[in-house]
Amino acid sequence: MSRRNIPLVCAILLVASMLACNLPSTATPAATEVEPPLETETPPATAEPPTSTSEPPTAEPPPDPLVVVHQGDNFHIYTLDGALVETRSATGMATWAHPNSYQVVGDAIYYVDSGGTDLGGNVKRVTAAGVDDLAFTTVPDLAILKFAVSDDQSMIAWAAGDWGNSELWTSDINGGGAQLIIQSDPGLGLEDFYVLETYRWTVDGDLLFSWQISGIGNLAYFGYSSMYHYSPATGEITALYEAPASGGMPCWSIVSPDGLYLVGTCIGESEIPGVREREVSTGIETVLPLLPNQDQSGSAAYSPSGSRLAYAYVRGGMDDIDGYIAVRLNPGGDPQSIASVLDGSFRNIYWVDEDRLAVQGSEADVTGVYLLTIDGVLMPIAEGELIGLMWP
Repeated sequence: MSRRNIPLVCAILLVASMLACNLPSTATPAATEVEPPLETETPPATAEPPTSTSEPPTAEPPPDPLVVVHQGDNFHIYTLDGALVETRSATGMATWAHPNSYQVVGDAIYYVDSGGTDLGGNVKRVTAAGVDDLAFTTVPDLAILKFAVSDDQSMIAWAAGDWGNSELWTSDINGGGAQLIIQSDPGLGLEDFYVLETYRWTVDGDLLFSWQISGIGNLAYFGYSSMYHYSPATGEITALYEAPASGGMPCWSIVSPDGLYLVGTCIGESEIPGVREREVSTGIETVLPLLPNQDQSGSAAYSPSGSRLAYAYVRGGMDDIDGYIAVRLNPGGDPQSIASVLDGSFRNIYWVDEDRLAVQGSEADVTGVYLLTIDGVLMPIAEGELIGLMWP
């Protein structure tokens, strides 16, 4: 090849090389190095999670209880607004029943069938399915029968007392494992008119009971002469308030839900009338301030939380009285009167919740059951005697 053709060949090769660079290739391209972003660059935005605008679910309020009312030979079961739900037999129940001769537990009503005399008889259990006789609780014709059923309806305690003898028994609800817990004994130093009486079972399965002055109380007030604690697990009996050897006051109407306090609603040994709260562990008593027209004090009840206390009181004596209900809203606070009836009194108090009560009131010889708010609104439910609340 001559020298003069060399530049021509070089030119041809250069053009061919440039064309080859522009043709598509099946080879894997070389990796391209990416420069990192500068520190001043704004990073890419991150999407925020969606915000929920819906409110968290609120808990449903607990259902209202039903109200059990005694009318003649029947129990009538009402809603709080007075609608009749069900009727059950109350054959043989005394016309004016004393405390601890009736009890509503779960969906069952228990009562003493004494043939209407308030003496003798046995305990009956009434459910929607019918009536069961607890025949093992039968007492002599002249004995006074009182009882208490545990909250789970597994146990029953009953006391039979007359002027000469008094006994306290426990067993399971069908009568199995019956056991005599204590009986009257001259060595106790108590007068003959003291009888044993049940009060209630605790949530721990223990029993509260009283040595009671026979016949204590009247239509305006009621109280226990003493209060004792019995432990089935250990067999031990301890006194929350010792029974006096020869009568005396005050008398105690209730024990707080936690068992730490007693509430007395009778005139005490100091002769100071009114309601007193006694701390069991120390014996320290706090006398609540007297309210206008407070001559005698009656039924009492703690609210479900134990922080509020309601009690009944009356102006006047047995034949000429006006009735009132007072509420102490907070421990250490002063009570205030929230309801009244003329020519009558209140008896049997049950808290529906922290702001409402079911109460029994008698006015001009007519006995009725009412729903009462702590604001003082009194609404009738039905005529008759308040037996208790039945929770769904």
